[in-house]
Amino acid sequence: MSLLSMVRGDKQAFEIAVVDADGVAIDLTGITITFTVKRRPTDTDAQAIISLSTAAGIVTDYDPTLGTATITLDPEDTESLSDHVIARSLYWDVQIDDMAGDVRTPLSGRLAISADQTRTSGAS
Repeated sequence: MSLLSMVRGDKQAFEIAVVDADGVAIDLTGITITFTVKRRPTDTDAQAIISLSTAAGIVTDYDPTLGTATITLDPEDTESLSDHVIARSLYWDVQIDDMAGDVRTPLSGRLAISADQTRTSGAS
């Protein structure tokens, strides 16, 4: 499990490397990648507070055979989260679905979101 951290309302990019059990990069060509953040691990996907995929918010490297991708959280993904929600660590995972329909979760962890001190529009 990995700890990711950011400030509420900021744009934040996380570089990820998707590898197999032997540490070899997984070719991401044609693979759907989903990044989900939840309050509790038992929450349903519908209860997720952040959900991004290769359709929106996740970009694979210029060469998908390298197994790397960038997950970008935009300010609107976190700026409306209450102090109560960000007071605790959240749970995240990355799930990949290959073209054959095989689903794996190669990465997971906790997300710590710090309170931003400046809350005026456009200056988070």
